[in-house]
Amino acid sequence: MLFRSEVHLMALCSRVIDALAPSIRDLNVSVDIVAGQSLGPVTCDVRRIERVVRNLVANAIEHAQGRTVTVCIAETDTDVAVVVRDRGIGLKPGEAALVFNRFWRADPSRQRTLGGTGLGLSISFEDARVHAGWLDADGEPDRGSTFRLVIPREFGEEVREAPLPLGLSDIDEWIEANR
Repeated sequence: MLFRSEVHLMALCSRVIDALAPSIRDLNVSVDIVAGQSLGPVTCDVRRIERVVRNLVANAIEHAQGRTVTVCIAETDTDVAVVVRDRGIGLKPGEAALVFNRFWRADPSRQRTLGGTGLGLSISFEDARVHAGWLDADGEPDRGSTFRLVIPREFGEEVREAPLPLGLSDIDEWIEANR
């Protein structure tokens, strides 16, 4: 069951980062938010969208290797997007298509500091889908990864366009232009 309410994405993302502050400190990662112009609240199941953002930011912190994580927020009249960009281990070719599979891990032998069952991204993918949106990923080894959530501004509508790019170079350019 979905519970619709309004939320400002900046407030939601700030809340997630505040909740992850102990892990951010322990892993010596800095997390910042870069946002385009806010067009007001988004109607969604806030609990589910916050869970998606929390999963994306927690994964980015885990894989950032002590480097910066940037949470990007952009909105259009009809759609909203959150991109989480890390500059850590990245994804090997073909892994972006696998990351949302249940129990899949890029390196199952790697020591994890935040726990994890391999279900977070799969659940997040479903949360995006029930909002008529999508979740996708991109990355390159040793350059980092981007994970993009796109949902319609109004619950029940369809996504028309992604307000943020997904590719590493494209999102890096967007970040620099919007700082």
